[in-house]
Amino acid sequence: MTPALPPAALVPVPDPIPGPWGWFQALLLLTFVVHLLFMNVVLGTGVITLFRSLRTPFAPGDQVNTDIRETAAWVPRAMALAVNFGVPPLLFLQVLYGQFIYPSSILMAVWWLGIVGFVMMAYYGFYLYGLGHAVLGPRRTLVAGISVALLLVNAFVLTNNATLMLDPARWTGYAASPGGTLLNWGEPSLVPRYLHMVVGAVAVGGLFIAGRARLLKKAGGPVASGPQGPQDWELRITEGLRWFTHATYAQFVLGTWFLFSLPGPMTRLFMGGHGLATGAFALGLAGTVLALVAARQRRV
Repeated sequence: MTPALPPAALVPVPDPIPGPWGWFQALLLLTFVVHLLFMNVVLGTGVITLFRSLRTPFAPGDQVNTDIRETAAWVPRAMALAVNFGVPPLLFLQVLYGQFIYPSSILMAVWWLGIVGFVMMAYYGFYLYGLGHAVLGPRRTLVAGISVALLLVNAFVLTNNATLMLDPARWTGYAASPGGTLLNWGEPSLVPRYLHMVVGAVAVGGLFIAGRARLLKKAGGPVASGPQGPQDWELRITEGLRWFTHATYAQFVLGTWFLFSLPGPMTRLFMGGHGLATGAFALGLAGTVLALVAARQRRV
């Protein structure tokens, strides 16, 4: 029997970097944050749209239904921006960590290539929802549900690849799944990492709805095609902030689960083992508390 290779032997030799690595790292972080913001708006607003559609019976011309349609119309626009701003961080990731991201992507190639189809179908679903709301009638909820489900599957695939590239020891799973369908089920941080990102997107989606309503209220714009007046904008602001606060409260639980699902040495970095990591973690917690206080005071 051939002895098993050590994990380090599975990692390909890295290609030379065409410049100082710090520039690529800075650009990776910058473009990834921009991509995350648009992605959060897409997924978060999509989830909120689906819940509103589920609890609101369809009636043509109804103010609430017009509200839902107008909110959903923003999703394809934000999705187009999310896709475009998702390309640069992927390219910088390949430059810096190609010896990890390429093997993990190949091992789960069927799912990885499926991302293109998932995103396209979700995009068309939301586009149809926004433009053909009255035509769809009660079927609008089914269309929104399929689109949100596709985005959630897409997020799960991305989370799998992000965790699989970090642990070459799990690449040996290829022996049991050689068809490009490997998923990283044995990773302890997979589920909490996934839920942490998804629920965080819902929080940002709620904040987007509240922020946009706040800006339109200040501009004096009408609320869709329904009755005009400050109360309509206030209802939207209240709803958006409610989603933001509830999702953020849930993040304390999910974030704790995620933190302690990481390998012990990494968890300790954020618990006093490394000054910069611990300081960033404490700053993030403080910022979260301040954001919740501001939301309670309706300061969008």
